[in-house]
Formats: sequence, structure tokens, C-alpha cells
Amino acid sequence: MKVGRIKQLFRQFAQALPEPGVPEDAERGVMQILKGPLLIRDGLVMSDELALTYLETLEEMYDLASKDGSWNKSAIDDLLAKHLLAVAKAESSGRPDVIKVQADEFEATLRAKLTTWEMDLSVFGMANDCAGLSFGKLRFMTDVVRSPMQIPGILDPGVKTLVLFARARVEAIDRKSATDRARDIVDRHLAVLNALCSDLVPSRTVLAHTNAASRKFTLYRSLPIAGPKSVSPEERELRSTFEGPAVPLSRADYEAFLKRRGGSRMSSLLEGSGSFAGRLISAFETAGAAGVETRPQLSLLLFAIALESVVLGRDTQTEITYQLSARVAHLLSADLAPRKTIAKRVVDLYRLRSKIVHAGSTDVSEAEVESIREVCLNTLIALATLPAFAKMTSVDELEEWFKDRMLGASDPPREK
Repeated sequence: MKVGRIKQLFRQFAQALPEPGVPEDAERGVMQILKGPLLIRDGLVMSDELALTYLETLEEMYDLASKDGSWNKSAIDDLLAKHLLAVAKAESSGRPDVIKVQADEFEATLRAKLTTWEMDLSVFGMANDCAGLSFGKLRFMTDVVRSPMQIPGILDPGVKTLVLFARARVEAIDRKSATDRARDIVDRHLAVLNALCSDLVPSRTVLAHTNAASRKFTLYRSLPIAGPKSVSPEERELRSTFEGPAVPLSRADYEAFLKRRGGSRMSSLLEGSGSFAGRLISAFETAGAAGVETRPQLSLLLFAIALESVVLGRDTQTEITYQLSARVAHLLSADLAPRKTIAKRVVDLYRLRSKIVHAGSTDVSEAEVESIREVCLNTLIALATLPAFAKMTSVDELEEWFKDRMLGASDPPREK
């Protein structure tokens, strides 16, 4: 965290604060017309340019303070508002001394020792027999809890219920920041698992820390208004439905999926760091979102984004389709004939992706989504499991591997 820069930003904004009270050119008792944005933080009221500057300052501070997730935006906002209010209440003659004191206190709080939190977030879409499993930074467990609230069709208030949790350990300045940090970690891990454990399009495996993604409650009414079954509006039929995976992900299926698709490697990458790990994890996350998306055109786009993000380099600007198809072909096959088939398949799918993006096309078949899903997941699994990538830590190494293949370098023998 760049505390010095954050402190500098605080001083700059504090020095620009106007005198306390109503501006001299404003008539007391007369309604003022707001010309721009209005912000209220504690007892500090800001309007127009001052409000915009506050938001810009807050964003920059948050960017500097949130690299490790130990501070969320709400915590930074509260701290900034607290110390600015103390400055705003001071008369002009004493402002410099107050600004110094508040800036020092602001800095001291930012440098305060963080608290280690053990956070448990509920997991839906996974069977209770997965308790005891670990994945990346998460450990899954069950516990009997008394529900603090009612969730229709799921929990009744005050009733003891067995809940599957994902436990993550984080360092943060307060409980809210710890919750946000843990939510980010759990969401990332579950998204990767959604990709690793996907089966159909859309997948029946839908893991999430919120229940909405795994089970949707719907009310609908129906009224035939013509034909032999016509009835009066008073006889309109009201029904409810639950939509979601038919069967939660079991321990046996979980272990089978992860064994076949490089689960142990992805678990290790989620615990580590490095640009190669970051790129592959991000692509798995996007593929996980694609796998649970019910609208075929959006699912296809997300799979395409996952594929492009992991395969194409930072400097790719021209002939994207050719580079994408050639690189995927080299990843998925060591022989020329299969590579030609794979390259043509990617080109065709990329044309469909372009039609969706540039022409707004929504005419996407289930077979087309399944095709890009297969190419995308096979590519990600290859990067996670092939020996050539086992020791890679940076995207520069991956770029060199692709460049060598494009220049005709031979691949090491692959397992049949």
C-alpha cells in the first residue's frame, strides 16, 4: 500500500475545503438550486466540483489501498470522511495545524496492524458430502446453524439447518473488508470449479456462495382466453417453480472431474502467484461463467473471451483470428492434420463470435455453444496439465512457447 501517496491526496483535498457554514454569497432561508452532484459524508456536505473531486480522490485512494484486499472502498470512504469532517469544522486560522494532525492520524490508521479473519461463506450447488475437501485457499465444511432469517423454500427462521461452508483466511482492517475479501476469493475459486466440473450446456453444476445462482424461485400465472378451456380471470391459475441443477455436485463427481481436468494444478495455482497463474485462473473464471450462462449467445461470447484471454498475447493487434486458431491448434494437437481441423473449427467459431458482437446476432445453436465450450475447456486443461507448462510462472514464458511453435519447433511427446 502506498501510504505516502494516500496521505498526500488527503492533504491536497483537505486544503481545498471551503470555510464551514453557508457560503457568503448564498441568501439564508432561500432555497438553493443544485447545479451539480451532491455528496453527504457524515456531516460534510459537498456539491458541484468539490463532490466530483471527492469521488476522484476516493477512487485513487482505493486503488492504492486495495491491492491486497485488506481495505474495501467503504472502509476508505469512512476514514476519509471522518478526517475531512474534522478539518472542515476548523476555522481558517487553525486549519494548517488541524490538517497536519488529521493527516498523521489518517496515516497511522492505514499503517495499523491488520487483523487475521477466518471467514465462512455458504456454498450452494455442492453436496454436503464434499465437507473436508480443500481447493486452493478454500476448505469446505458443514455446520449446523440457526437461521437468522427466512428464505422461502430454503430456510425457516430459528430452525437449525445443516449448511455447507467454504472457509477462507484473510487479513483485513475490519469485518466488512474481510467479508468482501473473502467473497472475492470464494467467488474466484467457485468460478474455476464451475469450469472444471461443467458437464452440459448450460452446466448442471452451478456453484455459488449466494443461492440465487443455484436455485431460482419463480411465480407464474396462466389464463386460457380462447378455445374449449376458456375460464374467467378469477380462475387464473397461480403456480410456483424452482429452477436449478437437478443434482448438487457430489464428492465422487467433484473428485472425478478434478482428476481428469487438472484440478490439482489449478488448486496450486490459486494458492500461488505469477502472471501465468493469473492469466490461466482468469480464463477459467470466465469459462466458469460461460458454462452456467443460460443464454446461448452470451455463453458463446464468454467462452470466446476465455479462449482469447489465455491464448493471445498482450501485443496481438493484427490477424487475431489466424493467431488464435494457430495457437489453439498447437496446444491441442502435435500432428499437422488434426491441427488443420482444429484451426478451421476455431476460425468458424470466431466468425460466429464476431456476428454476435458486431451485428447483434442471437441465432446461436446448442451445438455451436458445445463446440466452442469443448475447444475452450480443452485448451485450458492443456495449459493446466501438459508437462510443457508445469513449471511456467510468467506469461512471457508462454509467449516464447507459442513463438517457438510458430517457427516450427517440435513438441515433446504427449501421453496417449
